[in-house]
Amino acid sequence: LRATGPDNPGIVFRLTQLLAESQLDITSLECKQHVQHDFQRNELQNIFGQYAKGNASSDSQASAALTMEQAELTDLALDCSLATESFPMDRVVKVFEQADAVSATAGKKGVKADGSLELHEFMAAIVMLAFHRANPDFGPENSAAEAVPEPLPKCLESMLKDNLLLNAKRDALAAVKAAIG
Repeated sequence: LRATGPDNPGIVFRLTQLLAESQLDITSLECKQHVQHDFQRNELQNIFGQYAKGNASSDSQASAALTMEQAELTDLALDCSLATESFPMDRVVKVFEQADAVSATAGKKGVKADGSLELHEFMAAIVMLAFHRANPDFGPENSAAEAVPEPLPKCLESMLKDNLLLNAKRDALAAVKAAIG
């Protein structure tokens, strides 16, 4: 899956599918336009390109081939203060593993996770990070409504606005190329 535009419903469908496979309650993720707007696709692609730079060139055609490794997601989490006292860095790493593993197992038996996130897996990881960061008590042993004081998409909006879009590094070259071309 590649996010090709803000009017592409595929990304919302895929994120919903990934979250459902992760056994998250996504019933509050009801309006695809709302999620697409909040994702600010270009900004997140630019952020992804910056942190995944070590694995490929970052021109817009190669962005589909970029992958983000665990260390790079950790760098993003550190830059954006995504880890908190109640959501430590080891849980950020677990979200990385979950986003990578869910994509690998979606529809293909025997396929193993590749240890890196493509753009669509990164988008799913962002949603999972936002949800688990805002609701650290939610889990297999505690999936009651009380464990979700801040549901999606509100927690996603908060993390994007207050952390990710505010503090993440951007790929300046990609921004210049997009502006002139």
